[in-house]
Amino acid sequence: MLTKTVGRFCQMGLMAEEREPGPRRGRGQPALRLKIRTRAVTGIGVSLTTTGIATAAADPVGNTLYVRHHTLPASDMTSAMSALEKDIGEMLPRCERVAGIGIWVPAMVGETGDILDVTPSQRGIDFDAYRHFLTERFGLPVWFESKAAAIHEAMRSADLGSLVYMVFLDYGVGGSVIEDMRVFKGGFGQASNLGALVPDSGPRPSLPDLQRFLGASPQFGFDAVAPLLEREDARLEQWIATRGAALSAPLSAVVQLINPTAIVLGGLFPQRMLEALIARIDLTLYDHPGRAPVTKPVLRVAHATGPDAMAAAAASVPIARCLTG
Repeated sequence: MLTKTVGRFCQMGLMAEEREPGPRRGRGQPALRLKIRTRAVTGIGVSLTTTGIATAAADPVGNTLYVRHHTLPASDMTSAMSALEKDIGEMLPRCERVAGIGIWVPAMVGETGDILDVTPSQRGIDFDAYRHFLTERFGLPVWFESKAAAIHEAMRSADLGSLVYMVFLDYGVGGSVIEDMRVFKGGFGQASNLGALVPDSGPRPSLPDLQRFLGASPQFGFDAVAPLLEREDARLEQWIATRGAALSAPLSAVVQLINPTAIVLGGLFPQRMLEALIARIDLTLYDHPGRAPVTKPVLRVAHATGPDAMAAAAASVPIARCLTG
């Protein structure tokens, strides 16, 4: 099995065999060394939101090679498509081989790869038009993926091979179960719908909820959060305390039901805010007195967070598909 896998990766150019240098020692041929060629394949990732667009290229171990960001809304398709065409066109000559293009979508994606439901604040974006444009312009396979951040986390994490549950906080609340770069999507492609357990009607760690809580305008974006954190804004502190607590019950249920190795908090908010939310999460709500509690997972922040990180995460999608078939 190992020989077959290594042979496949060598054929794909992801690994190279080299004879051990120096004089032969003992009987038989010198040993073959295997070398991973991290630049042999690259993924292109795209993030499209109403507050900006971003494009990135990443290698098979999750390193971001190039990033481009524009503060123009994806709803302005003419300008956004022009920017994407220029940015991707500049990245491609620097890549030895491109596995495809991943588009991160704040939506629910079905088994066939089509979008089932976009989060309300982003429904003004024609994601299908963007996929068609990129496919026609660059002749590469293009995939939608709402779980891009989880795939990216698995590819560069020490948890690779373990069972990881990822919570994603952006314009809504999302969840992912991932193991060995494979996302568990359930019988109908809609598994891990954590947002249904943290409904819109209650305390919810999402940008629209924060805007309402602060009485801010719809133009208040993720970049406006960092200054509030810096000056330790009392209203923001209250929001963090209540919204972190709101995640305790659903994540305590996750611990009981799937017992993951790690629960990772990621999304478009700054790392510091995600760390503050984690401090308010209690995973023991469903432990029973008198019974041995289940082993609790590590609770930590994702390696990559923030709007630009989603383009890098999306770049991991075509690479994961290439590696896992």
